[in-house]
Amino acid sequence: TFWADLEPTEGNWNDTYLADLRRILRDADGVGLRVVLTMHQDSYSPAVGGFGMPDWTTRTDGLVFDPNVPLPCLDPANQRAWEHFYEDEDLQQFHVRAWEKMVDELGDEPALFGYDILNEPSGQQRPGESIVEGLQRVAATQITPMLQRATDAIRGLDDLRWIFLEGAYGL
Repeated sequence: TFWADLEPTEGNWNDTYLADLRRILRDADGVGLRVVLTMHQDSYSPAVGGFGMPDWTTRTDGLVFDPNVPLPCLDPANQRAWEHFYEDEDLQQFHVRAWEKMVDELGDEPALFGYDILNEPSGQQRPGESIVEGLQRVAATQITPMLQRATDAIRGLDDLRWIFLEGAYGL
């Protein structure tokens, strides 16, 4: 799943997208498959060279994404967007709300096996950190709390299905 497709503008849910996801889950059930819903992203959002997260969640403090960077997650604007995602309380709550919407809408589907909270999360490297050191810090201090918030919200609505957790991209 893509949060950008689920909630293209803040607070406006894409009912057509939810209906498509429900149809996919029902088709999967019809042939005996089980499905893990993942909040997928590829390098955050279009504003910083990726796709998955909504542009309206992208905060770069004026940094402009350089499309010539070899990997978007190495670009300062992209990394700043991740920093805000983890640290800004409103973005934290918007992410939780998106998961609550998906579980509320789709949690009764028999094919649903579990939830993968966020595919390949990344983060902001600090001055003097290697990329590995930065990702280790982000995993411990930012990704883990984000995963816990979303897990708690999902568990409030669904205590039966698996929850899958991913660490920082590249580790």
